[in-house]
Amino acid sequence: MNVKRIDLEEWRDALPASGYEVFHEPAALSVLEDHTSAELQLYGAYKGQQAVGLLPAFVTDRPVGRTVLSPPVSLSVPRLGPILNPNSPKRRKRERINRELAEAVLDTAGVDGRTTLFRMDVSARVYRSATVPLERFLS
Repeated sequence: MNVKRIDLEEWRDALPASGYEVFHEPAALSVLEDHTSAELQLYGAYKGQQAVGLLPAFVTDRPVGRTVLSPPVSLSVPRLGPILNPNSPKRRKRERINRELAEAVLDTAGVDGRTTLFRMDVSARVYRSATVPLERFLS
C-alpha cells in the first residue's frame, strides 16, 4: 500500500460513491480550509491505482508546537477522519488499511513529539479498536 499527499482534484476522483460524511466533499473541505488558519493536507492510500483509504488533516505550525486536527476545532464539524474503501469486506483488511494509513499520516505530518497536538474525531464505525499505540506519544 502506498500512502501519499494528494490535492483536492485527486481527492474528488478517489472518493467512493457513498459511505462518507458530507464534510468529506471537496467543496466542504475547501470551505473549512478557508475558515481556519490551518493548512489542509489530504492523504490517499493506494493499492495499485485504486484508492483504499483517504484522510483529511488540518495542520498548523505555531511557536509552541504543531497541531494536526481532523476536523479543525471551533467550526462545529462533528467528525471527519478517514474513509476506508478496501477491496475486501473483511474486518481484518479494513483494520490493516486503517492502521497503515494512520501510521503514514502520523509520520508524514510530523506527529512525533511532545510539542505536537494530534486530535481526530471519527465515526465509531471506523475506529472500533485502537490502531496507534499510545506509547508512541509518551516517549
